[in-house]
Amino acid sequence: MSKKRKPLKVRLKNAVENLSVDIFGYEKKITKNIIGYLEKAGKQKGILCEHLRVRIVRHQDTVRVFLHHNGRQIREVPVKELVGFFIGDGADLLGIEAKVVGGVIGYMDGFSNFHEMPHDSLQVFIAAQGSTVVVKAFDNTRHIKDIPVKDLIKYFKS
Repeated sequence: MSKKRKPLKVRLKNAVENLSVDIFGYEKKITKNIIGYLEKAGKQKGILCEHLRVRIVRHQDTVRVFLHHNGRQIREVPVKELVGFFIGDGADLLGIEAKVVGGVIGYMDGFSNFHEMPHDSLQVFIAAQGSTVVVKAFDNTRHIKDIPVKDLIKYFKS
């Protein structure tokens, strides 16, 4: 029996589905910032950075950020440090923190609405796996979706 070939349109769509171009190098820079942050935090605590997770939750009109090791909270991370992930050295500029927090809240609210879940049950975890950054969304403890870093950039950096 011969296999029927998929139409060219379908094959092209499948080929470029996960293709992305990072023209300005944001994804590479943000990945470097996050891994650098986790390495530094791990060094301070004597923990491998691959065992650390950054958890972002919506809290009233802002976000709260926590550092975790093996499911246990180590400390609360100042929002300014989260801003440093996405802005880098310019995180100290006036108004940038509020802008990034607004982007985070907008992303989390949109995500919660799309997945029909309460805003306060969404948790976003950021972790390093080797030289890549992994972002996962949870409804409390139930995994919902892996989020590409490039999706976060659109909201957090805008």
